[in-house]
Amino acid sequence: MLSGRLKAFFESFPVKYLAIIFTVVVIIYGGLLRDYFIADDFNILRYVYDAPHLKIIMENFTGLWLGGSVNNIYRPVATILFCIFQQIFGNTSLGYHLVLVLGCCFNSCLVFLVAHRLLNKENNLLALSAGILYAVFPSHPNVVMLVSSLHIVLYTLFSLVSLLFYIIYRQEKRIGKLIISFAFFYPWDLTKVWYPG
Repeated sequence: MLSGRLKAFFESFPVKYLAIIFTVVVIIYGGLLRDYFIADDFNILRYVYDAPHLKIIMENFTGLWLGGSVNNIYRPVATILFCIFQQIFGNTSLGYHLVLVLGCCFNSCLVFLVAHRLLNKENNLLALSAGILYAVFPSHPNVVMLVSSLHIVLYTLFSLVSLLFYIIYRQEKRIGKLIISFAFFYPWDLTKVWYPG
C-alpha cells in the first residue's frame, strides 16, 4: 500500500527536473565549498563567538542585529542560525558554505515548483528554465560565497515556500495550505532586513 502511494507520488511529482536543478547548482557553486570566510563573515563570527549565545539571541530579538555594531538592522532569525552553526561548525568554513549551497539548491527548486504550479503543471521545460535561470543569475555567487548573506538565502526560502503554499491553496482551496503559507511568512518577516526607526 505504502509503496503504491510512493510510486504514485514520484510519478506525479517532477523529481527528475528537481534533480537537474540540484545538479546544475552543485556544478556551479560546488567550488565555493573550498573557500574560506571573507569580508563581513569575520564580524559575524567574532560576534557570535565572543558572547553567550542565549544573550545574543535575546538581544537580537529586542534590539539591532549584531548589537548595532555593524548597521541598524533587525534580523533575529539569522542570528539564531549563526549561533547554532557556530556550535556545529565552529570556525570551519566548509559547513557554512555547504548550508548556503544547499539553500541555493532548495531555492532554485522552489522557483521551479512555483513556476510549475503557475503553469498548471503543463510546461515542465519552462518551469525548469525558471529554476535554472534563478540558479545561474549573476548576483547569486555573492549570496552563496558570503556566509554573512545567510539571511538572503533564508528569506528567499521562506518567501518561496509561503508563495508556493499560497498558490496551492488558491488552486485547491484547502485551508491547511493557507495556514502553512502563513506559517512560513512569519519567519520570513523576521529574516528579512528591517531598518527600525
